[in-house]
Amino acid sequence: MSELLEVVVTRQDAPPKPAPDGLHLALNQLSVGPQHAVLVGDSPADMTGARAAGVLALGAGCVAVAEADVIGVVRGTAS
Repeated sequence: MSELLEVVVTRQDAPPKPAPDGLHLALNQLSVGPQHAVLVGDSPADMTGARAAGVLALGAGCVAVAEADVIGVVRGTAS
């Protein structure tokens, strides 16, 4: 699948989510600013990382993650 992607960032390249470092690294390698990017994620860590990186986050449904948890992170109301 990597032949379909321009950039691949793994835990060996940057700290794991929700740290924004991996997202910053990918954006830098693509020469794209955070204001021109969107992260599609399915977990609170995805939403938190996107917010920390200054990137718009879109939540995708996932059976293993409660919708309220993702919405709470997006709204900034998660405990």
